[in-house]
Amino acid sequence: METIDIFIGARAGSERVRNKNTRILGGKPLISHTLDTALNIKNIQNIVVSSNDPAVKEIVSDYKDIIYIDRPNEISTSISQDIEWILHVFETVNQDIFIKLPPTSPFRKVDFIEKSVEEFTNGEKYDSARAVALCKEHPGKMWVIDSGNLVALETDLVYDSSTSMHAGQYQDLPEVYVQTSSLEISRSSSVKKYKTREGKKIKPIICQGTNAFAIDYESDFFIAEEYIKGNLDI
Repeated sequence: METIDIFIGARAGSERVRNKNTRILGGKPLISHTLDTALNIKNIQNIVVSSNDPAVKEIVSDYKDIIYIDRPNEISTSISQDIEWILHVFETVNQDIFIKLPPTSPFRKVDFIEKSVEEFTNGEKYDSARAVALCKEHPGKMWVIDSGNLVALETDLVYDSSTSMHAGQYQDLPEVYVQTSSLEISRSSSVKKYKTREGKKIKPIICQGTNAFAIDYESDFFIAEEYIKGNLDI
């Protein structure tokens, strides 16, 4: 049986939502929602948190079954890539597969994660799997500005119509998915081979609602607070 770890990355210094990982949501720090979810996922070897934030370290210290790894500041900047801290975590723990659960998706369901892992491990072999959702802002309706003029964004999308995509109805346009940050699953061997967290062959995990939701902007935090209060749906 393949061994599976959970990786949770939580660097200090978020620029779009200040102190988001430790900010209180629904009576507990944002990262605690993900830690509690991780502890309820079956067949996990290790749960690992990588951070350079002392406040995150203090929160994790209350969880006796979670490994905390101090992340070097040089791979914790606003332009550092996730692959850097993932390779750093590899120096401490070994596994066949890891599940990446960012703290920014506090409402993803345990059964959604477990089903995604089961499909990844039991089906056709992929390097990784990534959560995606149908895009709301379609690239066929996007433009660039060239010398003061609007020019339709060029894509390789196939659209069999006499009209341009920007003039078409959304439901008639080719389906396009946007990546969410809610869930990634990767084979460690592929990450080490390609030095990317996705590898070459990627399985889609199509999701929506709370399983796709992520707090990336201040307005998202407001939505999360209102969702917890029961004032709106996601």
